[in-house]
Amino acid sequence: MAFLLSKSDDKVKVIARCDDALVVNNEEEFEKSYSDYLEDLDESKLEFHPGKQPTRFVLKKNVNLSETIKLKNDQVQVSAKGELTYKLGYMIEELRLCLVGIENPPNVEGCLEYKQDGSGGASKDLMEKIIAAGINDDLHTALMKARKSKQINKKN
Repeated sequence: MAFLLSKSDDKVKVIARCDDALVVNNEEEFEKSYSDYLEDLDESKLEFHPGKQPTRFVLKKNVNLSETIKLKNDQVQVSAKGELTYKLGYMIEELRLCLVGIENPPNVEGCLEYKQDGSGGASKDLMEKIIAAGINDDLHTALMKARKSKQINKKN
């Protein structure tokens, strides 16, 4: 058996569950189809309004070594009692470093615009908007599943 690594520049595109191009007739059915979509990012599992295109968030699947070290150091903290504690904020930082673009549909006003900061990750202003919109968890979930899935590696 061969050990296969994804390329360092592999990317995935993710549609947020709150995108107004998505049809939501029945909340329960939509949640099921969106959860299925997150498993492999197969857009055929989603229903779109005729003539509408979604915004796609472009995420690189891998971070470089220095980013990985920073993320791992940010993940664990030693308490005053000397106990290791885990912080969940590192997930936002990981998402910030992996977000490399936003593909907006043409001729739509008020879309999120991708901006980088000096560290090479998405700007803090953009990340604050993503968090406020409540889509950071879906983007991070899609990223984690994409790293584990061979199917997503082949499709995107």
